[in-house]
Amino acid sequence: MSGISVYEAEVRERGLNGDRFAMVVDETGKFITQREFPELALIGTQLIASGLRLYDRKGRWDELIIAIDSESPILSVDVKIWNDQVMARTVGQEADDWLSRCLGKSVRLVIMNDTSPRILKLADQGHHIEVSFADEFPYLLTSMASLESLNRKLAAPVDMRHFRPNLVIAGSSAFEEDSWKMIQIGTIRFKICKPCERCMVVNVDPDEGVRKREPLKTLASFRKRSGGILFGQDLVALESGVIRVGEEVVLL
Repeated sequence: MSGISVYEAEVRERGLNGDRFAMVVDETGKFITQREFPELALIGTQLIASGLRLYDRKGRWDELIIAIDSESPILSVDVKIWNDQVMARTVGQEADDWLSRCLGKSVRLVIMNDTSPRILKLADQGHHIEVSFADEFPYLLTSMASLESLNRKLAAPVDMRHFRPNLVIAGSSAFEEDSWKMIQIGTIRFKICKPCERCMVVNVDPDEGVRKREPLKTLASFRKRSGGILFGQDLVALESGVIRVGEEVVLL
C-alpha cells in the first residue's frame, strides 16, 4: 500500500519494526502487490497504538481501524509469497470486506505469525535470517544522488516513493553504493548483500495509483545488467537498535 515516512525506527532482523508485517492475499492465499493492483498505492496506512489504520487517499470510503492483538489470533492460514509458504494470521472479516471493495476482488488481509517465521538463506554468510513479507531482503537502501542521476534523464522527474526503500541516504555520489560492502548507521551495522533488481512496481504513480512506462524504461537504458535493472541495494542488519533521520552513514 502507500508507504510511511518516519523520523526514527527500530531495526530488527526481519526488517524495521512494523514494516511489511501485513500482506494482502487472494482467495488461495497467494500474495497480492501493486504489480497486479497498482491502485493499492491509493490506500494510506498508519501505525497507531491499537493497531493499523487504513484509509482511502482519494476519500471514496470511510477509514478502517484494525485492532491487532498478537495474543488472540482469529485464524491461521497458509499464505504464499514467491516460493515461500508460511503460516499467517487473518485480521478479520471487516478488513477483508473493506479491501475487497477497494480492489473489486475477494481478498484477505493477513499479518506475520511469529510462530511460523519466513527464512531467508544467505549462502555467502553461511547462515539464515528471518525476513518479513518483503519481496526478498529485510532492508533496501537507495541514495538521493542516484535518484537525481536518473531524473536528469527523465522527461518528468520522479520522487523516491516510486522505489519504496527502507533507508534513503544523501551525500554520496550517484550509484556509489554499488561498491559498498558494509555500512554503519548510528550504532547499527548493515551488510550490503546485492543490488536490488527492479520490477514494474517502480512505474506505479504513488499519487494516481496507475502504472506508467517510466521510470523503468529509462532506468533500463543505463542500469540494465545480467541480474536485471538495478536501483538500490539489498541489506541485512547485523544488530538491533534504533536509527534516526540525520544520523551519519559510515562506510566500513
